[in-house]
Amino acid sequence: MNKRLISVLLLLLCTFFTEAAQYSVRYLTSADGLSNSSVTSVFQDSQGIMWLGTWDGLNIWNGRWFYSFVSDPSDISSICNNVIREIGSDSDGNIWISTDRGIDCYDPFQGTFSHYFTEEAIHTESERAFHLCFDYGKVCASVDGKGIYKFDNGTFNLIQEYPWRIQGFLMSLDGIPFICTKDSKLILGSGSEIASGVTGLYRAGSYILIQREGGQGLESVAPVSGKQLHMNVDGVVNSVFQYDNGILVATSTGLYRFNDMESEAETVLDGMPVL
Repeated sequence: MNKRLISVLLLLLCTFFTEAAQYSVRYLTSADGLSNSSVTSVFQDSQGIMWLGTWDGLNIWNGRWFYSFVSDPSDISSICNNVIREIGSDSDGNIWISTDRGIDCYDPFQGTFSHYFTEEAIHTESERAFHLCFDYGKVCASVDGKGIYKFDNGTFNLIQEYPWRIQGFLMSLDGIPFICTKDSKLILGSGSEIASGVTGLYRAGSYILIQREGGQGLESVAPVSGKQLHMNVDGVVNSVFQYDNGILVATSTGLYRFNDMESEAETVLDGMPVL
């Protein structure tokens, strides 16, 4: 049993209140019905339902029980692959999932999955060849060695070709891609390298943040009002989440809260990895 990823589920049930930080923590594992204890991604939709990606299936948690989606080769409407990498949603409430064999869109009203990049999946040899981005209400995707695509009118259209293997990407408000490559370069727009030694790319409001090799906190790129900011946290950053009362940073060593981009970190959870 993977203790590192089981402890990630602590983040699911952390509740944040306006006046005081109060946290309700519960451990959830395969014994509770989770399809696999190695959790890769966590997402909460607009209805409050938790979606969990694992190494062996997609799960939903309604606060009482799990329901799992697994690939069935005999059913074209089932999820395309069981290795789940990323989860998010669009403005229509559809759930988007990146897997090792392409990208799927789940229609919660029909209960079916639509598949994208299935041909590209046949020819890729790398893990994590597909990534999703949901910036500013747009659904965008990257495919290793191909480029960045935008979803529009039921299909993904190529907006920029890139030859690199992509670790992750974000889109600016004016549609310019920031790309972290698997050889630790940060690429802007049509191909300009603006930083090296970059291992992670994140967003907090209007700020785009990077973590460099060595895991020494986060720093801003393309800073707002020309101001360069640095957020001090321990460990390798897994995710950054902005909510009404501040910013949460989940790392390999704990969970940290910031009132704003310029405040000091408050340690919420320590000594355990959080997605």
